[in-house]
Amino acid sequence: MRFMFNVTKLLFLCVLAILIKPVNAAPLFIDASTDLTRLKIADQNAIGDATTDSSAPVQAAIDYLAKNPEGGSLIFGPGVYCVGGIVVKPGVKIIGADRQKTIFRANSTSIMFSMEGGELHNFTAYGTPDAASSGDNWKVGTGGVGKGGTALCLMIIRVGNAPKLIAKDVVISNVTAKEARYDCLYPRGSQNLKVLNCDFDRAGRNLVTMAGNDENFLISGCHFGSLWGLYHYDIEPNTNLFVRDGVFLNCDFEGDHAGEMNTDTWGAMFMFSGEGQLKNRNISVIGCTFNKINIRVRGIFPDVQFLYNPQLGKIVKLRGNNSGEFRDATIRDNTFGTPDDPMKKISSSVAFTGNTVFEGNIPPSANDTKITAESKDGHWVEEHPTAQKPVATDAKPEKLDIKIDPKDGKVVTVPLMGHQFNFVTGAILNNREAGAADVIFHGDPLMAIGKAGIKVLSAAELKAGDDSLPKLSKLHYESFLWAVQPGDTVAARTNSGQYVVMKILDEEKTNYTIQYRFVK
Repeated sequence: MRFMFNVTKLLFLCVLAILIKPVNAAPLFIDASTDLTRLKIADQNAIGDATTDSSAPVQAAIDYLAKNPEGGSLIFGPGVYCVGGIVVKPGVKIIGADRQKTIFRANSTSIMFSMEGGELHNFTAYGTPDAASSGDNWKVGTGGVGKGGTALCLMIIRVGNAPKLIAKDVVISNVTAKEARYDCLYPRGSQNLKVLNCDFDRAGRNLVTMAGNDENFLISGCHFGSLWGLYHYDIEPNTNLFVRDGVFLNCDFEGDHAGEMNTDTWGAMFMFSGEGQLKNRNISVIGCTFNKINIRVRGIFPDVQFLYNPQLGKIVKLRGNNSGEFRDATIRDNTFGTPDDPMKKISSSVAFTGNTVFEGNIPPSANDTKITAESKDGHWVEEHPTAQKPVATDAKPEKLDIKIDPKDGKVVTVPLMGHQFNFVTGAILNNREAGAADVIFHGDPLMAIGKAGIKVLSAAELKAGDDSLPKLSKLHYESFLWAVQPGDTVAARTNSGQYVVMKILDEEKTNYTIQYRFVK
């Protein structure tokens, strides 16, 4: 009787296990090109013919796999798949055959891949709809939002959607994302995000914006290209959100081709934005290369580490920011510039406070950077005009009384925000207008173009006669000058090989007034 009871019990448990097995249990691997109709997941398979809209069957397959307790993988073979508005669920992996063989193209203005979880691997995604609007035919658009550009989708990859949705444990590896109307990658609410061996380039706004809440992330072995409409890489969480506890490891931040293909050069910056509550903190940059990309600081950003970076940009605060401070930073064993051409000055207007440490850096003078015990700056304030409070005074800032001497040359007023100037011809070119020019005028920085170079002459240099041709030809010239002020005298080497002495007479909100002469 005991034996019969045990057999009956065993049969009952087996039947119960069968009954409670999930009805929608999916196989672990599904081929998007063959299995969707066979498994009756969708009415058609994903078709990689560069014209068929595969959004609906791809989304159906993702939803099907997401119901499996163990998740699953959706495999894409070689082909060009047109999709838009794809929502990737937790537990689901999207896997291509190869970055050169599996291509996704945007077919709507929606976000191409919206990550609620899951993983992306081994493919290339373009925010442009076809080859005619891509590659050499890509146009960035204007205004930092891609208006008038050829990109279709708003963003190629968004991770999370804070504060409502925090995407956990997302992995993105061996993915190329290019030609977005706004951003190629937009983390906005992630935990434990890993982005590995990826390539991001060509964006109407920023290549990457980290808009918060994003924490405990690893960005490793990635390349961030040269072509963008506003900023290069932007850590700028929205109000009351944060970005913290992250690592950039062995990444390449490339600015060598900035300005080409109608893109911008002003935003050649990796940005750290921090607000007064100090939630944005603890970011490490290790073993990375910054080629013509500067480090911009606005607000107070604590616990940053720059370690063993073989090529690092200048650390700068823009004149328009109320504050720019690294607090309790560790800056060790970095090369500012390159070993063959190290920077003479590694920072401009940034405050280094608290227990900040400089050690083992090149040039050695970087290790003597002044550390301020306490911050004297206020909170960072968003720069958008709608967020600024009106100034409760009619007082205007006092202007320097700079006398104009006819012997100092020609007086010219050049509009700001990217207008270009050619010293030899006297031509003022519009923002991004094709043509030969030597400098670009922004509120910050003043920038040299091509082989041209610029340098602010110190009072001591001017007194010593360093505005003579023999001495100008021996100076160390730079591509960027930060916080240039009225009254400054700037030496410039033109693209034609001539030398100019330029005095900044005035700076308004919309223009510079300069006086310049050639040195013979």
